[in-house]
Amino acid sequence: MGAAVGRGVAQLRRRQRRDGALRDFALPPGLSDAWTTAHCAFVLDGVPQARAVRRDAARFLHERGCRQGAWGFNDRVEEDADSTAQALLVLAEHGYALPGAWTDVLLGFQLPDGGFSTFRAPPAGPTTGWQAPHADVTLAALAAVRRLGLDPGGAERAERFLARAGGVTTAYWWATPAYAPWAHTRFGIASDAAAQRALDLLPSASGPLEIALLGRAAGEILDAATRREVIVHLLATQQADGSWPCSPCLRVTDPALHSSRISAPGQIYRGTRGVFSTAHAVACLVHLGAVAGRNRRSR
Repeated sequence: MGAAVGRGVAQLRRRQRRDGALRDFALPPGLSDAWTTAHCAFVLDGVPQARAVRRDAARFLHERGCRQGAWGFNDRVEEDADSTAQALLVLAEHGYALPGAWTDVLLGFQLPDGGFSTFRAPPAGPTTGWQAPHADVTLAALAAVRRLGLDPGGAERAERFLARAGGVTTAYWWATPAYAPWAHTRFGIASDAAAQRALDLLPSASGPLEIALLGRAAGEILDAATRREVIVHLLATQQADGSWPCSPCLRVTDPALHSSRISAPGQIYRGTRGVFSTAHAVACLVHLGAVAGRNRRSR
């Protein structure tokens, strides 16, 4: 496991640009940089071997914030709540000062019902599903609002929005059911229910990305045999260059759809550079190793 993690982190380091950006997912506007950098740096929290990767990712996010004041998929796409929330979390964890203008951008995505939209809605309200509130976006935004102590009232409204969605939510932007349990557990919202959902989904998971997402989400409640199965699967699917393959998972959902569904119209993309999937696989292995270590010490 240690060697696999080392090879994975080394591949991430090779893929990381000199400016610190981690790029993946080739969509019509180009490769993502700010979103994937923020997401992968957040995912790799708790991976000691990835300290340099995360440090340089935070530097890139800070420089992007100083230029633009917010973060999105890349420079060609307007800022969004999910990217901004994760960037702020990474920057705060690395000790960067967060100007009020940056945090105000995040709060500006919250709608009257408490949910956060991906892209800012007009004053009259959402006209597309991309401007409507969604649970997977709200999870990231609420985590940032809580951890940064931004707006207690806004946090309460977001909590009520998620409560109305009922338990472990469904993601709007993801074509895999594995993302939502991971997001709940990593953002610390309804974690127990999400861990159980992940455990229930593991037998039907396909590919290392789904295994990594669900294994990380269910890690604390996996029995030793299932934990070993997850680890063995990830070790067996690591590629020669140290990366893990990424199955099609990210959906550009038809903006006419306002609700969140696993099966929905929209083009589905995989991470062509293996950055997204490798970050998740490495984080899952490190987490499961830590869980196993704690269990051994408690005996």
